[in-house]
Amino acid sequence: MFIIIPGRPVTRRTKAVKSCTKCFEPGYFAVRECAANELEKVRRDTSRCLDREIQGGLFFGNSFSPKMVQVQTELGGITKHNLKMVKRLNQVIFPVSYNDQFYNDLLKAGDMAKLAFYNDLAVGAVCCRPETPAAVTAPPFSEGKRLYIMTLGCLAPYRRHKIGTLMLEHVLALCQKEGYTAVTLHVQVNNEAALDFYKKSGFEVISKSDQYYKRIEPADAFLLEKKIVPTKNSDSSTNKAAA
Repeated sequence: MFIIIPGRPVTRRTKAVKSCTKCFEPGYFAVRECAANELEKVRRDTSRCLDREIQGGLFFGNSFSPKMVQVQTELGGITKHNLKMVKRLNQVIFPVSYNDQFYNDLLKAGDMAKLAFYNDLAVGAVCCRPETPAAVTAPPFSEGKRLYIMTLGCLAPYRRHKIGTLMLEHVLALCQKEGYTAVTLHVQVNNEAALDFYKKSGFEVISKSDQYYKRIEPADAFLLEKKIVPTKNSDSSTNKAAA
């Protein structure tokens, strides 16, 4: 939709952002601040929806009922029909953005990319890829078949329902099945909650990547690794494949 102003040409793109269309404050940073306010509003609305869902199963008028809320969490595949949902979730959860090629590749990722559902509501996603040969041979990596977690996140109001654990367990099970020897990922140095979560799951900080992120502060990241101990089933499947 275009608004035609007499005396001015109709263009599809302006050369520079002069002011925010919502708060009408001048400058690029005003636009970013307004976008941040919109993002916070989405988070608050999500939290209120969860509160209403829980309260709907517990409270009836002024009386309290011991009725338990039935919670079902599960993982599902990423398809062209829910790809926009994955993109929206990543925009809310992570401070970095991903290009269109990243999302197009998810359609071919199979079990390496999953949506997390809370009572049929998409609330998180995990996306992985095999490590490139160059990354595998470079220090501090050891030799072996490795899996890299690109994204693993859940909306804040749902993080006390073991959804992150569900996604991580799926990744570790995939490593066992496919014969990966280790799984790695980067975590921003000030993300204490994520660092604590992964350390409790057996990950170790093996190095620090300076200026890893662009356009966010702090830009440094820790590289975490968890070694995978192969099971008997994965060993036998690897031997059959080699034969």
